[in-house]
Amino acid sequence: MGRGGPSDRAPRDRDGDRDRRGDARGGSSHSGGDRGYAGASDRSRPGGGSRSHAAVPPPSSAPQPGAPSGGGAHPPPLHVSGCSNDTVSNIIAGMYKSTESNHGKPVYKKEGGSVTVLIYYWDDRDGSTFNGWWFGPKVGGDQVWAYNSSNLGRDHVMPPTGSWKVPWDGKIDDRLKISVMSGQGGGAGGPSHSSAPMPSSAGASRGGQQRQDDEERRRRDADRERFRIAEEKRKREEEEDRRREEQRKRRQREEEEARRREAEARRKRQEEERKQEAAAGNVRKVLDRIRNATPDNFKELQAELDRAAAQNFQAMGSLRERVNDEMQNTLTQAQKRIAEEIKQREEQERRRKAEIERVEQLVKEAAEDVEAAEAKVSEAQAAAKTAADKSSDPEVAPAAVLEAVEVAQKESALAKEALERSEKILVAKQGAIGDGEGARHVKREVDELHNRLRGSQRAMDRSGETLEETHSRGLRRSFNQKKDQEWRECFTRHDADGDGCLSRTEVTEFGKSEFGFALSDEVLGKIMRVLEPINFEKFVPLRQKVAIAKSEADARTRREAEEEQKRQAEVRRQEVQQIIDDATSKIEAGEAKLKEAEESLRALAKDSDASSATMEEGIAKAEDAEKEAQEMLKALSDQLQEVDNSCADLPELKRLVRRDVSWLQDQQKRTEAHLEKLAGLVKNTQNALAQKAKEHVQQLRAQALSAVRGAMNAQGKQAEAIFEEINGGNALSFDSFVKFLKGLESLEELLAAEGEAERLFADVAGSQDSQIEKEAFLELIRMYYKCVKGTVLSEDISIKAKTIRRLVEGEVLEVLEGPSKEDGANVQRVRCLAVQDGATGWATIAGNQGTPFLVQGGNILVCVQAVDITEQGPSLPEEKSSVSETAEKTESAEKPDGEGTAAEVVDDGDEAEKKPAKDDEMVVDGDKEEAKKEVVVDADEETKAAASEEPKAPEAAAPEREQVKVVRRLEVGEVFEVLEFQRKDKEKDGEDLTRRARGKAKSDGAAGWVTIVDKDGNALLECR
Repeated sequence: MGRGGPSDRAPRDRDGDRDRRGDARGGSSHSGGDRGYAGASDRSRPGGGSRSHAAVPPPSSAPQPGAPSGGGAHPPPLHVSGCSNDTVSNIIAGMYKSTESNHGKPVYKKEGGSVTVLIYYWDDRDGSTFNGWWFGPKVGGDQVWAYNSSNLGRDHVMPPTGSWKVPWDGKIDDRLKISVMSGQGGGAGGPSHSSAPMPSSAGASRGGQQRQDDEERRRRDADRERFRIAEEKRKREEEEDRRREEQRKRRQREEEEARRREAEARRKRQEEERKQEAAAGNVRKVLDRIRNATPDNFKELQAELDRAAAQNFQAMGSLRERVNDEMQNTLTQAQKRIAEEIKQREEQERRRKAEIERVEQLVKEAAEDVEAAEAKVSEAQAAAKTAADKSSDPEVAPAAVLEAVEVAQKESALAKEALERSEKILVAKQGAIGDGEGARHVKREVDELHNRLRGSQRAMDRSGETLEETHSRGLRRSFNQKKDQEWRECFTRHDADGDGCLSRTEVTEFGKSEFGFALSDEVLGKIMRVLEPINFEKFVPLRQKVAIAKSEADARTRREAEEEQKRQAEVRRQEVQQIIDDATSKIEAGEAKLKEAEESLRALAKDSDASSATMEEGIAKAEDAEKEAQEMLKALSDQLQEVDNSCADLPELKRLVRRDVSWLQDQQKRTEAHLEKLAGLVKNTQNALAQKAKEHVQQLRAQALSAVRGAMNAQGKQAEAIFEEINGGNALSFDSFVKFLKGLESLEELLAAEGEAERLFADVAGSQDSQIEKEAFLELIRMYYKCVKGTVLSEDISIKAKTIRRLVEGEVLEVLEGPSKEDGANVQRVRCLAVQDGATGWATIAGNQGTPFLVQGGNILVCVQAVDITEQGPSLPEEKSSVSETAEKTESAEKPDGEGTAAEVVDDGDEAEKKPAKDDEMVVDGDKEEAKKEVVVDADEETKAAASEEPKAPEAAAPEREQVKVVRRLEVGEVFEVLEFQRKDKEKDGEDLTRRARGKAKSDGAAGWVTIVDKDGNALLECR
């Protein structure tokens, strides 16, 4: 029995169909749908839905356990509560009433709720596995929530109160409980826990029993009638289900038979095709092998192909012709390849034989050299053996042994030389042999020659070791002979009385003379007791005992000196420890100050709103900490030097304080690194402070520029006229400059702040003590725009004015007047000068829909290729290269003759219509200007006309290259602020395209001229 999860297998009837039960089963009239709910498990029951079940007789008249004691017509209501599974608990918990019966026992239905929940009994007609009480949405349905196998049989008509399994095939859930309510016929009330009161007399008891029996009899009769009606209804429904099931099975069998016949035909076709493919595959397998055939197995494979073709000829069917073509092509190609391979094999065999003959001759020559070297080795071994034999003979003099060793060494040197020569020859021969077929043929012989040389080398090594031992033995014999002679002469020299023995006095003199040591009486007595009489045979033990006595005396002297040194070292150690402790406390204090200063600077770096005064205070504190740390490090170096001097003559003390000194040295290095880090932070903070000051001054300049430009627009005056009004055309002092600015709108309050006016004046004039010249004043109020979208340059502020020329993206314009509002199109326009060719006119800043054509800037450039900043400009000082002055002259020279108009871009719509300009209509086009009656003016001709009327400066020879002074090199990535662009007429073919500009570097203020475009037109600086 499969239920949701563990097993979904369902028993099938004899036709193989899964049991699908109807809405009613076993007399049940419940019509709830077989719907799935959260927590419900699926189950399958054996047997078909059309199976006829016998009616179950009503229970006996005896009282049933759990049945209400009142003997009512309906079982008492039930209350379900508690469940470990929250989902199932939400579904089944609540009040239940009996509404019908199934298999002889009541069916309980939950009151209320959106889900139908029933408690019903199923007998063992479908097997003992299904026998029991169930929670489910439908009687006999496939979905259930809980199961209990208790209270079986007719004696138990009530469901069990506990031991329910949740899910149905899971473990028993002890929390799920069913309580019998006290009411009759589904009345509300609590669980019934009391029994009926006992009658007071026997007569009353008998009368009550009779009434109960009558009531029970009437109830059984009513139940039998209900059971009969329900059983008849069930049989009718089962018969209808059976007929529908038989029709469904008949249709299903017919459909399956049709599908079976179709599948059988398809299977036969596929089987035939598979056989043909298999037969062709058998032949193609042999063809694949023939494609890789060799001359050795080609005939065998050809015969195998004939057999395979004959065996599979009939089976290949429609594939015969295709396979036959494959066979012919494959055989033809294989025969050609085999013939070519046989030819190549014959050629390779000829070459192999010649190669083998060549390498065999080389090996033979190498073998002769190896044999000669082995003969030399044999001679060297014989000479070494002769020397060894002489060294073993005590009768042979040491000189003769050494002479034999010398002869053997010469023979060994010759043998080694022969081996080295043979090894080189063999290696050379092996290189000549190469690594081909011939090399593999003689590999064993070559390896054997190498092994013979290695064996000879090992033999020479062993012979050399033996010869070394023989030489050492001869030297020892010669040394012992010489030493014996020296000791005998020494004994004779100290034997003053010549009696052949040394007396106490003679032994004392021996110690003083030979060892420089005077023997004490105690030591002398011990020596004499052990060795007396001391003849020459006891002379060596005497020497040993005197030497031992001297070493013991020296050891006692050293121990006393070491004790004294330890005492002095302890005194020094305490002094040195005091120095180390003092140095440690100083370095820790210095580190704390450095850390505090570093944290302060880091906090300032993170605080973007920190004031300049706060940053200056932090820098001052950090510099003080730096100074103290440097003094502390100098003192620490002196103390470490003092410690080193104190330990110079006491190695033990130096060893004791080595760890502390090393720690101090590490701390010194760490502090030095910390100091360098702090210095970097100080520098960064100073740079940030300077940058902040620069930005502040730039803001002051921008506000001053805006205010002065506003005054110029309001008064309709040019920059030169404004300068003339301030101080009569003379240089501006601080007071006159500030007075002028305070008279402008929005600047009086700004300059009232402490130091603001001084900062602005110093930046414009160059210093606080200087004055502002006319050129500096013009630089202050000079404004540039950069073209970011193509537009036109026209003669007048009106967008309907005549077009001078078109401005292209990236062009830089110097503002001469404005911005001013053009009332007709409601746009802002400026009168400007194109620095590229000096053309002057009016241009629109942005369209009436907000599309920008010009943005402020264009004079801030970024270096893309390193270039020099020079003091000399593109012309001599008396030449006027300012684009502003040129613009004034050009303006005076330009006098339009016609009344033609040009279309102006005033809208940013991408698909705006193109219309000719009229009195009450403007052209709105983003990229092209077209008008039905447009007059095109040649910008080149107007520029030439203006240049012809412009006064020409006297020509002067350009300064020589070596006379131009270079201020410094402008590196890639640096920012350069342009103050003045060189005027450059439109280039002609073949002319120099060089363009230069005057300005200053933003990083350090280095001022001068730079080349922004070289003679070939390559950009060295680009707009940011």
